[in-house]
Amino acid sequence: MSNIRPEKLQLLSWDPSDRHESLSALYAWSEQQVLGVTEWYLHHKRSKARWSKLLRMASVAFVVVGAILPIVSLIVGTDRLSGEWGYVALAIGAGVVLVDRGFGFTSSWTRYMTTLGAIERRTRTLQLEWNRELVALAVAPDDETTRHAIDMLRSFLDDVGEVVERETRAWALEFNAQSGELSELMRSLPSNVR
Repeated sequence: MSNIRPEKLQLLSWDPSDRHESLSALYAWSEQQVLGVTEWYLHHKRSKARWSKLLRMASVAFVVVGAILPIVSLIVGTDRLSGEWGYVALAIGAGVVLVDRGFGFTSSWTRYMTTLGAIERRTRTLQLEWNRELVALAVAPDDETTRHAIDMLRSFLDDVGEVVERETRAWALEFNAQSGELSELMRSLPSNVR
């Protein structure tokens, strides 16, 4: 499941006798499109969440160890344990945060969760509005009612598409910013280290 791909929409009949069935099929297709997007985000957030939590816990652990080591060194004596190892632990903790930031685990997880929440809210709204619309569709739907129902579904799909595009733009901006930061860091290093 590497990409979000829309499913093909079959041609529907809009003869007055077929409209109700066609609208039901169009609703089911629209809902299936969004469920596919939701599944994509649910699938991809798992690894981001796992890495984010692991790296954040490791970072906290190294920082705590880095803060405690000098104190323990004073208690047990510097000949048995050097307090300078605290600096190493703090550096490793900072490095872990940089790895998280560089690979974007926490930020991706946050974006995915925000996007999922927005999509789920829009889906619930559509489901309620569609059921309200079914009252008007209970009798043979006329042209205006049919167009209104189709417009409702189109608007829903456009709205969900905009949510996904916003998340993708945020990812692209973050990626470009991180690439720029890495380039700056590389330029700031002495030439014999590069």
